Amino acid sequence: MGDIPIGPNRREVRDTRYKYNDIIELRRSIFLPILFAIIGAIIAISLFGTLEYNIKGMEFKASAYVGEGGYTIFNIPLVGSVRAKTHLIPIELSLELRNIDLEPLKAVSTSEQTTQEFLHMLEPEAKMLLHLFIRKLLLLGVAGGLIGVVLVDRKHLNFLIGGALLGITLVASLIAGIYWTYDIDSFASPEYKGLIQAAPWVMSGLEKEITRGNNLGAKLQVLADNLYRLFENIDNLQPLGMADGDIKLLHISDIHNNIGAFEFIEKVVSTFGVTAIIDTGDMTDFGTGFEIDLAMKIRKLNIPYIFVPGNHDSPVSLGKLRSFSNVRVLSDEFYYIEGLEILGIADPASERIDKINLSEEDIKEVVGKTRELLNGRDKTPDILAVHNGEIASYFVSEIPVILHGHDHQLKVTDENGSVIVDAGTSGAAGIRGLQVPHGVPYSVALLHFAYEDEENKFSKVNEGYERCLRLIAVDTIKVNSLNSGFTLERRLINYP
Repeated sequence: MGDIPIGPNRREVRDTRYKYNDIIELRRSIFLPILFAIIGAIIAISLFGTLEYNIKGMEFKASAYVGEGGYTIFNIPLVGSVRAKTHLIPIELSLELRNIDLEPLKAVSTSEQTTQEFLHMLEPEAKMLLHLFIRKLLLLGVAGGLIGVVLVDRKHLNFLIGGALLGITLVASLIAGIYWTYDIDSFASPEYKGLIQAAPWVMSGLEKEITRGNNLGAKLQVLADNLYRLFENIDNLQPLGMADGDIKLLHISDIHNNIGAFEFIEKVVSTFGVTAIIDTGDMTDFGTGFEIDLAMKIRKLNIPYIFVPGNHDSPVSLGKLRSFSNVRVLSDEFYYIEGLEILGIADPASERIDKINLSEEDIKEVVGKTRELLNGRDKTPDILAVHNGEIASYFVSEIPVILHGHDHQLKVTDENGSVIVDAGTSGAAGIRGLQVPHGVPYSVALLHFAYEDEENKFSKVNEGYERCLRLIAVDTIKVNSLNSGFTLERRLINYP
């Protein structure tokens, strides 16, 4: 009979099992702390990797977190964001503009500074804050690695030290990887989201100004000189024709953040004795609250200011305008002033932040809602004020005076019994004007209304009078932004 193989005895089996368990336990005791240290460092960065700071009146929030690989994002609340794939490391970098305080900016900037000089002045402080942000991320790596190890093994000091070292090493490696693979040129073709998606001209316009290093202060000084000469001549002008209205409404539009526009408007108001202002929208570019802060001079005009929202305005900017005591925002409603009835129709894009261009369906919807407001009324309003001229065109021959803006072209037309006035752009198209070779002119329109019946001039339309006031003349004033000269024309309105 051959030998019968004899298997391992119980002791050998037990010893083998113990050795296997020891290996498993050893691996667990080593690899689990490492794994938790890495996870802890990543979570610490994602949750607390933010830094809020202020540079010359501009408040920013910087963030770093694990996300869709390699993007840098610049975000302006209510406006949108710009992002580009700038690096290979799976960490998202975010910079958010939280607020702008205009006073500190005024204190550190001068009209003689070029854009390059101003940015160069900000550079040392920006570098210091960047170093501070990096140090915070490294400390978060230490804290996250340490906490990760504590969760699995708080007894061994070596493991705790190792977890902290592993956390800071991981974060340092990620920062180094971002630095060495970062490509700033990726922002030459960025992705836009929100309102700014429809306005890439902002980025190209700013890029041109930075590249050229244009002295914007000198340009504004030229403009101020031209305005001074304009109003010096206006004061010496003889009355144009025989028309001189009892009520004078100043129609303005499309200021687009140009603070120089209010100097212009203020002088026209005082020179011509304006009764009230009707603004047909686009005071801002992005509809943010701090853009309205640029327009504080509205409160000093001391006359009623009627505002009809445009497609670049927003609920936030309109909310701030409503807080001004002399401002009345008209959003699909009627308003009486000095015997004139005005219907103001807001651009629907002003009610949201994700769209600024109207489709054909949007325009038809606005026209339908406007007709619902007009239906069933015995009298049509004296004036229709709306931002978009395409919407206005549907009511030609139905309403005597139609005011609009949007296309930045100053013009007055008489069509089928309606006078259509486009104020052009009272802010020289804002930043868009910088991209036009010869600049865009500042423009306004002054409407003269006269009482038909002097004895009953205070009577209301609903008291049985067909109309108390008639438009008798429109003065258009246009000032070239960077070139000398201006035009002032009067158009007399003749009714059959």
